[in-house]
Amino acid sequence: MNYEYDKINQTCKKWWQAIRRDPIRAFFVLLFLAFVTFATSFLSSIGDQLARPKSLSEGTKNKQIASIEFESEKPFVDRVVYGNDLSRKYWNVYFFQVQIRNRAMSPLHVQHLKLTDLGQWDGENFKPWDAEPVVLQWPARISKDIPPGDKVLVPFARIYPADLQRELGEDELYSGDVDIPQLRFNVDGWPRRMKSDVPPGKHRFKVTAFFTNSLPAEAELELEWPGKHRESVESMAQEIKIRKIGAMLNSVD
Repeated sequence: MNYEYDKINQTCKKWWQAIRRDPIRAFFVLLFLAFVTFATSFLSSIGDQLARPKSLSEGTKNKQIASIEFESEKPFVDRVVYGNDLSRKYWNVYFFQVQIRNRAMSPLHVQHLKLTDLGQWDGENFKPWDAEPVVLQWPARISKDIPPGDKVLVPFARIYPADLQRELGEDELYSGDVDIPQLRFNVDGWPRRMKSDVPPGKHRFKVTAFFTNSLPAEAELELEWPGKHRESVESMAQEIKIRKIGAMLNSVD
């Protein structure tokens, strides 16, 4: 113990003597040692940050890692059987669906899907609907967590046959003649000032997906319907034309 103390004491004396002999040189030596200590600590901190993997929210929340797709064919336009096993009543229903695709290497969590910027062509311009943006229904059978590279189909509009509309009643449909098939947006709860049925004509609207860990993605669609209410949902579905006219899409770094 005394040997170690004496060694430290002798070293300190040598340093002090060197400082007294050449104080300027000693100052620069001490400054250099302080710089080396600071640089070592700084580079070690940067290395730790680079080596630490980014969390999901840190890596993707400021990027768009999803796209919304639509084609005027199956499975985007599809017929499904809607039924009640207790009453043994079944109906053919047509759904129009958008596809949300996760383009990243990490999971994507959907917050909600909205219908926005609705407008109807008046001969010169697309006149806005008297409606605020509304949330589309998210199917209970589909998870809102989309795995990397996967995709899901979500309905944005539907055609119900007349007998199903009568079964549901006016409280469910809010507007439109229940005795003829109606085209309706598949919205989760209607604002009372907005009609549920889509009138004949040409319409434009956006389907926008919001996520907890990505920038929103949207697709702009144009819907054209001559306005002939057919007896069957099949013939009506053939007359309704929907096409994708644009989409917001950024590349993933």
